[in-house]
Amino acid sequence: MRAQPAPNYSGTPEGDGGSSGSMLGMLLQILIIGLLIYFAVRLFRGWASSGGSRGGGAGWPPRSAGAAAAPVRRDRGRDINVADDDLEIFQKIHAAVQEAWSEADLGRLRGPMTPEMLSYFSEELTRNASQGVRNVVSNVQLLKGDLTESWEEGDLQYATAYLKWRAIDYLVRLGHSPGDPDGLVSGDPRNPVEAEEMWTFVRRRGGQWLLSAIQQI
Repeated sequence: MRAQPAPNYSGTPEGDGGSSGSMLGMLLQILIIGLLIYFAVRLFRGWASSGGSRGGGAGWPPRSAGAAAAPVRRDRGRDINVADDDLEIFQKIHAAVQEAWSEADLGRLRGPMTPEMLSYFSEELTRNASQGVRNVVSNVQLLKGDLTESWEEGDLQYATAYLKWRAIDYLVRLGHSPGDPDGLVSGDPRNPVEAEEMWTFVRRRGGQWLLSAIQQI
């Protein structure tokens, strides 16, 4: 008469096999979760490097830049009037910033913006350089520019303008000319993209307007 194996807590004669199967299933679940996280991270990085922050764009700074440089609206002072000449100045600053950004020229960016905004753009240019890329923004066309609000805080005056513009916008590897197809990282060097942004400017009363914040719509 064959002796039967003693029962175990699992209710089966082969307790070791059951434990091994359970452990294997757990390891398999951990492996699947790890792979899902890995591919999700790769997908996010690919989206970011291809300009997910702006439809069709490549690397122009952000959906919201230097927002802390503008005062909280609920605490702002009285509304003020801004002349048409000021709106023309805003449009010129927009063109100058785009051109200096495309050339990665931090020195030229220093003139038309506040130190807070300059610090932000410097960080973005440093990031591009560390990744070995340059963001080319060319053929900039301002489609619409409207003053939306203007106010003052103490001796500081603020104005926000709605700017809609079109431009060629793409990333190219450093060391390659903008027209070199082998150097293209992302974006389209032939077809322009459009952007809508709110640019806020600041000046001391009677002084020079400076860019203090950008919010992409």
